[in-house]
Amino acid sequence: MSPIRRHNDATLRVGIAVDWLPAARPEIREWPECFYAHLAEDAFEHGCVVYLFHLLSVDFRRGRVAGWIRTTSKGPWEKRQLPLPHVVYNRISRREVEAHPACRRILDRLKARMPLFNPRFLDKEEVQVALARSPIAEHLPPAIVTRDPAEAVVYIEEFGAAFLKPVRGSLGNGVAYAERRGELFLVRVNPPLTAQDPAPLEKSWTRQQLRRALARRMRLEALIVQWAVPRCRWRGRPFDIRSLVQKDAGGRWRLTGAAGRVAAPAGLTTHSLRGGSRVPYHRLAGEADAALPALAELESICRRAAEEVEAACGGSFFEFSMDLAIAQDGRPYLLEVNAKPFPFDEERIRHLAAKRLFAYARAQALDRGLTAARERRGIRSNKMAALDTPSR
Repeated sequence: MSPIRRHNDATLRVGIAVDWLPAARPEIREWPECFYAHLAEDAFEHGCVVYLFHLLSVDFRRGRVAGWIRTTSKGPWEKRQLPLPHVVYNRISRREVEAHPACRRILDRLKARMPLFNPRFLDKEEVQVALARSPIAEHLPPAIVTRDPAEAVVYIEEFGAAFLKPVRGSLGNGVAYAERRGELFLVRVNPPLTAQDPAPLEKSWTRQQLRRALARRMRLEALIVQWAVPRCRWRGRPFDIRSLVQKDAGGRWRLTGAAGRVAAPAGLTTHSLRGGSRVPYHRLAGEADAALPALAELESICRRAAEEVEAACGGSFFEFSMDLAIAQDGRPYLLEVNAKPFPFDEERIRHLAAKRLFAYARAQALDRGLTAARERRGIRSNKMAALDTPSR
């Protein structure tokens, strides 16, 4: 029996679009538990069923998709032929896959038939431009986006210390830190995630050496040169605040949660894949070497930032994660906005995020259904009016 038939007609089918499946990534033995088990478990409590599918497995003619599903909240994932979902949650994790023309065509066809969110990746340049022109600019570190290595060096000197980030980067890949030290520059660079040693690579370069290195990087893509906020510390280590904002069922942005991410000893960024660790916000507030802002202030910043980014970038975004640095004077600075956040490690945040996902998905599906019904009634009414019109 199809697992979908075990649920009543009110069961909402939430399809999670992914860009790889177990056969393609055999080294990931716990797939898909490593990312989506909590969604499958929580779905049953909210009258939903979740399944994962690859875009190439969609059969629009038959209205079917080959996907992976759990038939019970704790059961194993099983591969099944399933009906198309009511809503699609875009979790494609690689920019090059999502940007492929074939992928874009399928996403566009899905979006024409059902609610689809989050629609795409953001890059750091469009976020920087959108927020720099908004009232939230007061919470942005000074920054420029450039492909000119000479200009980048000028701004590093002006800032004293800066982070250099690829505009389409993620997970700290390609991030560097540069600091003026007399006539030289101390440069630290995150190694690839595949490197055996996760410690940043450290160099001491002249201005000319730095310019040459930046020129090589900028052949690939632009960099954002961002003032390195003098951050407050926890046990001598810098930290960021990672927050998650999502829409509620009414489409209003809400703070789902915030937590600390502490860099590894001598680490450059706070990502857990690079040795960073998580610390609850209330603990940081009590133990950091400077006063932290209240969560209400962070929520206000994040909600306003979400509104500005969505208005500028378009699309039906449902959630953003945001990284904030807290300066030594307690002032919060918004560092990054990410449209494809990984699930939070904190259980409370993770389950509230799932609850909001299903509530928003149900509201969107209901709204799309009512709109379609009204359109069908309008078409029928127009046909009847045409039939009732006497011929001349």
